[in-house]
Amino acid sequence: MNSFPFPIILLVAAVTVGCDESATEPHPDPGPSIPPKVGSTFAYREYDIDSTGLEIAGTSRTIVATVVTTDTSAYNRTGLTLFREADLGYLVQYNAGGDHYFRVVSDDSATARWLTWPFASRKTTFVDVPKDTLPDGRIVTTVEQDMHVGAKWLTTPSGTFNVHEVRAEAIRIYISDSAAAVTTVNTRTWWFAPSIGIPVKVQSQYRAPSERRFNGMERVLVSYALR
Repeated sequence: MNSFPFPIILLVAAVTVGCDESATEPHPDPGPSIPPKVGSTFAYREYDIDSTGLEIAGTSRTIVATVVTTDTSAYNRTGLTLFREADLGYLVQYNAGGDHYFRVVSDDSATARWLTWPFASRKTTFVDVPKDTLPDGRIVTTVEQDMHVGAKWLTTPSGTFNVHEVRAEAIRIYISDSAAAVTTVNTRTWWFAPSIGIPVKVQSQYRAPSERRFNGMERVLVSYALR
């Protein structure tokens, strides 16, 4: 078994002790969320990305989200803020000083779920998804989790924000008798700015490594108007 000579161990210890303690200071907490009011608008530049995270030329478009109401009820929750983007809607439940919850408004509620943004608990939430058998006989095993990645400063065209980075990930394994197993990974990451109550950056990735498939999208906040 390889090991470090004793003098090297002493040297490493000495360097560690002599480090500037300020380098290990925690990142300042992004603070409590300020929910946007009805009529507030947020303009994003959205574009497709390749498997390396680079923008694909010619795919840029503008997306505008508007706060429609701040007191609606849906999916067994109340006091929800509804955002609308053309024909797409999504809900956010703001909890003062606590975790928030996010859900896309979908007609197919059997496959949709509330995602946890663990701003306060900083815990990873595992979602219990039972195995399912598809009409073609394939058996699907799913592992889903929501996690807090960390807090950081993020600069966008609309300004620099102290953000929470949170992520939802779904790993699905499709098994059949006639073909090799296929694994897909769906990952969505939000960079949420409590100071304006919305994500200032969002990234979605879909990967099926065994089939060499990838789809990716990214959006960044370019301007906003608060009411």
